[in-house]
Amino acid sequence: MEDIVVPSGNEKELAQMAERLGISSLVFLYPFGKVPKTAPVISIPVRIGVIAHPDQVPMARKQAQFVVVESSELDRLVVERREVPDMIVGLERVAVKEKLHQRASNLDHVSGKLYKQKGVSIGVSLRELVRLSPRERAVALGRIQQNVRFARKFGVGVVFASFARLPSELRSPHDIASLVRVLGG
Repeated sequence: MEDIVVPSGNEKELAQMAERLGISSLVFLYPFGKVPKTAPVISIPVRIGVIAHPDQVPMARKQAQFVVVESSELDRLVVERREVPDMIVGLERVAVKEKLHQRASNLDHVSGKLYKQKGVSIGVSLRELVRLSPRERAVALGRIQQNVRFARKFGVGVVFASFARLPSELRSPHDIASLVRVLGG
């Protein structure tokens, strides 16, 4: 299993913990403009990625193999552009009042078709889920569950990853697989 992490000078520690947990490869996400020229030499395969603002996606493509954008109210506009990110993370964090029978989560049938057509995946950060209060976590899990259903319906990829900043925030592949099963993925 591949995991996505956000290092801050602690690449070796993250890789050592990932190996202990049974993670086979890592994606190191760096902020736009702060991508190292060479990947750190560690014992497991590594890819380099960039967390970019939607307007920075074309320039971010030149810096790394993998481009991630955090969700905002502009998600549909981001996916309609010519240069799209590989993944949009945090769709469940939208701050909109929910309807009675539908969760507000920045994903609908129009967006789902666009995501599939452009090859954009949906990312779910376990780090963010763990840090929420119990009530906020319940709402976020409901939104994630709805997004997983939409993604399956339209053939959009959903990636559950730790997005860990510290080695202690990494999660075992078994824990992630359990969450995916519970959420219907």
